[in-house]
Amino acid sequence: MRNASKDKRGKRSTDAEDLFPDVPPVVTRAPKKRAPRPEPIEPTTLPAPQVPSDRRRVVAAVAGGLGLMVVVVGVSVSFLRPENASTTRAPVLASAPQPTAPSKASLAPVAAAPEQAPRAAAVNATPAVPAPETPTTKQEGPVASALTRLQAAQHANDEEAIAAAKEELKILARTNPAAALDGVLAAMRGTTDEQALAVLSSVLLNGSLALRPDVSLALTQMAARDEVPARRAVAMRTLGNLPEGDVARVQLVADMGRADADPSVREAAAVALGAIGDHSPGDVAAAAAKNIVSGLSAETDPRVRSMLVYAVRDTRDGATTDALVAVLAHDSQPEPRQAAADMLGEVAAAHRARVLDALAAQFVQETDQGIRGTIITSIVSAGRLSAIPVLEGVKDAGPLQATIDDYLAGLRSGEDDMQKLQALRNARQATREGHRAETTDDNER
Repeated sequence: MRNASKDKRGKRSTDAEDLFPDVPPVVTRAPKKRAPRPEPIEPTTLPAPQVPSDRRRVVAAVAGGLGLMVVVVGVSVSFLRPENASTTRAPVLASAPQPTAPSKASLAPVAAAPEQAPRAAAVNATPAVPAPETPTTKQEGPVASALTRLQAAQHANDEEAIAAAKEELKILARTNPAAALDGVLAAMRGTTDEQALAVLSSVLLNGSLALRPDVSLALTQMAARDEVPARRAVAMRTLGNLPEGDVARVQLVADMGRADADPSVREAAAVALGAIGDHSPGDVAAAAAKNIVSGLSAETDPRVRSMLVYAVRDTRDGATTDALVAVLAHDSQPEPRQAAADMLGEVAAAHRARVLDALAAQFVQETDQGIRGTIITSIVSAGRLSAIPVLEGVKDAGPLQATIDDYLAGLRSGEDDMQKLQALRNARQATREGHRAETTDDNER
């Protein structure tokens, strides 16, 4: 409501003028005896104050043009402060047909004067609905811009742009590592795409970021608590690739992997354990191998079992070698047996003699031709020149007999380098296939 002001006749305008700006005000005297109106003002909108009778005045505004009369009773309201004891009039609409009453919002002044503040507060008593919070994952600044370019380059499979964005992020991380970490984590939480997650997490392995304790802590929290398996798996693998792995990190990754219900995360934990063993050979790798073989029997997913076997990096402990031999001989699924046959070709020197015997025995029992071929390769890899009598003793090799003969030819020449032995075998195999192709062509003619 606007402040009362004087009109041309020197009289003070009323609130009726605010409600009906086009109707000229007519001031009349109040009747000496007038019964109170039966319809009071709604208490929730504008409660009528109890004021002394000697200060009551009535003002009527008459709408002449339409023949409708609206009587407005003005009630003077005394403000709390004595200096604001000026009279204002609260309009009371008659029960006759009338225009639609103004809403509460329209009664509120556009710019309330100090003396109207208490009333304005009463009119606008309904609390406002709070605005929605801005998502906390939204990032701005140079780090966010570089991460956006990195993701765009990854989607476009632009290796050059990926390298440029990573280099930019590496420089930014040196300037503000905390901002770089927050930006990468926010970007990772904003996607479930495995390739995008892998590219983003690789930023944490660049330069000084990889050595920060808060990076390891943040990845551990994501690996243990994130609701998306893909993010837990990427965080797990990134933990394994951080430098300076130790026994504590081995135990942490192994425990989180075993506790996760998703096989893809357990598989990522196995990969992480292998990576820790690669980065930290010796006692750390031995601790990782011990954790791996201790969890093999409890793992129900064959793919995860095969990845655990492939993650073994240290076989100096005889128990580790025994576990690999047991998988080869007794696992019901071909994937773990294939992994064990492959890894037994790289065991420590102290266990190679008995591994050769175990491989030869399993070759006879194995029915999968792919695994049988891997067993022959591992016999050569583990035994080198000592593999000659073992290969000569193999019976019923079937189609693999040619592979055995190729290896024997190389070993009998005195060669014991595995790469060169494989190259000799491949050359002999290519020669046989060439002769076979020529024979086929001759027969077709």
